[in-house]
Amino acid sequence: MFDGPLEQSVGDTRQHQLIKLPNNMVVLCTSDPDSAKAAASLSVNVGSMADPKEFPGMAHFLEH
Repeated sequence: MFDGPLEQSVGDTRQHQLIKLPNNMVVLCTSDPDSAKAAASLSVNVGSMADPKEFPGMAHFLEH
């Protein structure tokens, strides 16, 4: 996963860096000095099929 540089579009002038945290979470940091805003997102590899039977809809609830 960390072998070689990230594949980046020719027109993408932002800087990107992959970081692996001590808890093994992989983080993609992107720097865009020309942007006036900041954002963060999180991708979790679970969904409605992982809902506990006693709490149907929990994945959808936690998504919001």
